[in-house]
Amino acid sequence: MMKFKWSAVLTFLLVFTLMTGGSALAFSDINDTVGKEDIMALKDKGIISGISDTIFAPNGKLSYAQGITLITKGLNLNINAMSFFKEPKASDFFTKVSDKAWYAQSLMFAQLNGLTLPKDLDPNKLMTREEFTNYLIEGINTTGDYPMIMMYAVINDEKDVNTLYMNSIQQALITKIASADKDQNFYPKRAITRAEAAVMLAKAIEFVETNKNNVIPPAPVNEFPNAEVSYTATPVTSAVYQVDLTWKQAPSPGHSIKIERIEFQGKQALIFYSLQKPVEGSMSAQVLTDLKASTYVDSTYEVQLVRSEDAVVTGGFDPMDPTQSTGIINPETGTSQSSEGSAGQ
Repeated sequence: MMKFKWSAVLTFLLVFTLMTGGSALAFSDINDTVGKEDIMALKDKGIISGISDTIFAPNGKLSYAQGITLITKGLNLNINAMSFFKEPKASDFFTKVSDKAWYAQSLMFAQLNGLTLPKDLDPNKLMTREEFTNYLIEGINTTGDYPMIMMYAVINDEKDVNTLYMNSIQQALITKIASADKDQNFYPKRAITRAEAAVMLAKAIEFVETNKNNVIPPAPVNEFPNAEVSYTATPVTSAVYQVDLTWKQAPSPGHSIKIERIEFQGKQALIFYSLQKPVEGSMSAQVLTDLKASTYVDSTYEVQLVRSEDAVVTGGFDPMDPTQSTGIINPETGTSQSSEGSAGQ
């Protein structure tokens, strides 16, 4: 019976703690702080903490050590997918950072993820609003390439902004991660407060989470930048031509040239092709070889070759751009009028 009573008391205490834990552990000094909900949300996630269980010090200033640690932790910047010949240390990248400092790992992770931190960074220096904004946007950009509305946010104190940080500030303003005051001033040189940094980080995390399905995929790497591809057109009937693409002096017979698709724009037939590496694990002699791929096109169309990788990288093929034209089928001879007949250079 006593055991039951003790269990009942423990159950009551647990329920009471869960019900009152939020208010008991809430920061008591942010009631009048803009973005207090964001601050508490970050606290509940374990991303930020106060100077005590109940004091956040919203107007306190942020050092570089604190600011970069906040960004690294909030955006989950790590080196899990990286490989190293030797274990990296903060002192490999910074002259004023001890490997034993509590912030050493965060600064190192930030640097290895592409944040442009100076080698002589002073971890105790206070961060300005423009500096924190810049590194926060750099941190976001390491998580993916996000579509951005092409517009310009006007701020009255633009002349005070370090030109190196203007692009990041514009991105932050356009995405509502940062904001100017009612008079459209950003105060770039003012030391950022703990509350301002926390609210911006919360909005940055929300932006990444909301747009994770809109990340622009990286452009394919052009494996063979100097490849020479040409074509010939041979009449099959009076209405149809066979178009043969040739990859001249490909690295080996195991490589291949592939016709991806044909798009028709007006009187132009755009033949999109790609150059393929050998199938992984296959064996082939390293002998320069001419490789071919064929398709058929109505003889009334003008043929142009488009390398698929280049079409992605340049934002699409422009048939009106003469520098991208690779030849026109001559209806009388069935051959290309282009002297080179090559594409994808």
